[in-house]
Amino acid sequence: MPPAAPVPAYAAQTAAPTAVAMDRAPAYYQTAATAGSSSTPGRAAMWLGLLFPYFGLPIGLAFMMCDDRRRQEIGRACVIWSLVSGVIHLILFFVSIVGMREYFTAAFNAARAAAERGGGGGGLNGY
Repeated sequence: MPPAAPVPAYAAQTAAPTAVAMDRAPAYYQTAATAGSSSTPGRAAMWLGLLFPYFGLPIGLAFMMCDDRRRQEIGRACVIWSLVSGVIHLILFFVSIVGMREYFTAAFNAARAAAERGGGGGGLNGY
């Protein structure tokens, strides 16, 4: 039996358009260059959570609401790092408050002394 003659592309499209659509390869392939590194979003979520925990927490929660599993993982990492960093920020806040204890007592004593002096500004009937 002799080999079949090749069919021109336009003839195949008019004869069976669905068969041609199945035979064609997709127009777009995601290559390694366009995909990027898989660890970059995780690192970005970590740094966002560590440096800006008050922004990272709601952003991470929003990512956890997505249907994509990878985005949920990124959101989970962002929330965890935000909570860790939030605790660290609170500890540093209280340490700084304890260190400034003397300044607070001096300011409170000055305010109390000014209140006890009785308003040297004159008020309504003063000079």
